[in-house]
Amino acid sequence: MDGNTQATGTNSDTPYVLQNILAHPGNPLKFNTYKITEQLPKNQ
Repeated sequence: MDGNTQATGTNSDTPYVLQNILAHPGNPLKFNTYKITEQLPKNQ
């Protein structure tokens, strides 16, 4: 991912984001509303 997220359209990132949320180790009950609070380092 490049830091930009597209939620609609033909190149939607929604399935990728959803899989990351469901697979996150801090989300043992697999809630699709789980909020990931970690931040990635900025691209340079």
